Amino acid sequence: PDGTTDAKEAYTSFVVLDRRSGYSVVEARPKTGRTHQVRVHLAALGHPVLADSTYGRSSMWPLTPGVGDHVLTRQALHAWSITFPHPAGHTLQLHAPIPEDFLPWIDKDSQLRPSK
Repeated sequence: PDGTTDAKEAYTSFVVLDRRSGYSVVEARPKTGRTHQVRVHLAALGHPVLADSTYGRSSMWPLTPGVGDHVLTRQALHAWSITFPHPAGHTLQLHAPIPEDFLPWIDKDSQLRPSK
């Protein structure tokens, strides 16, 4: 917390990719690597990660994407890409596809893809 002697600064920028009824699809770009940084910053802005039982409203988000019985049962946070310096001296960049259980929450016809 601010004001404590061991507080550390953390910076995250956000890009809203799509606004939905009750939630938004957001790309977070953390500039520092603090524990729970993205979750804490979104909660502090009043927009916690969906289904985040620690910083959000509930451990199971009751919304459905409108088709079928899709219910989000884990926090809707995914690291699509991460880049860091490798101990061998080069930069390592890793990518992971959007998880299958997130796809019903994203409009397949829109061009929602994380930027590179």
